Formats: sequence, structure tokens, C-alpha cells
Amino acid sequence: MKALLIVLSAVILFGPTPLPAVAGNITVTDVKELAGRWDGFERGSQVTTTLTVRDDGNYTAVGHGVNEGRMQLVEGRLLYDSALSSGTLRLEERDGKQFLILSGTRKRGGFPVTGEYVRMK
Repeated sequence: MKALLIVLSAVILFGPTPLPAVAGNITVTDVKELAGRWDGFERGSQVTTTLTVRDDGNYTAVGHGVNEGRMQLVEGRLLYDSALSSGTLRLEERDGKQFLILSGTRKRGGFPVTGEYVRMK
């Protein structure tokens, strides 16, 4: 019985530790951090969209067609605005990859739009 208590105590104290979180928000302090190519889609769509973000936050989205817009930090919030929609963005990391999550409203009709894009290397 004493040996069992020693083994159980050792497992509790030195046993498996929880794995680090595989998902989390990343704080963006400058839109330059988003520069580069992002591939993904609007939820509900089967068409892949490629976002090319420039250092100044301007971007081009190529998917169903071509759309241009701008990303900017306003009072600590990451916002986007394009001819088709506007809303918020957040940057997440999952399994070592960065994802740009879009949540907005279509300018025509006021319908919600969401999307997810992974940073390409």
C-alpha cells in the first residue's frame, strides 16, 4: 500500500503535464505584421480566395472576382474595409500556423460574412 502511494504521488507530481495551448489570439501592434499572402475562404463558399496584404494594410483579394480593401488598427482593434464588406479581423495561431479570421457585414444587403485565411510561406 505504501509503495502504491509513493507511485501515485510521483505520477501526480512528476507525471504528464498539460500540453501547451494549440490555439490562441495573437496581438497585432502594426498592420505590417499581416503583410504577405493568405489563402482561405469565406465560410459557406467553396471558392478559395487569396489575400495579398501589403505593408501599409492595403490588400487585394482574388477569388470569385477581385476586391481591394484596407486593414487598419483603430484603438487596438483590427478592422477591414472593402467595396463589398467591412468588419473586424483577428489573428490566431493553431498548430503552429497563423490564421486571419474575418467577421463583417456585406455592404449590399447587410448580410453577415465570415472567413478564415491561413498565412502562406
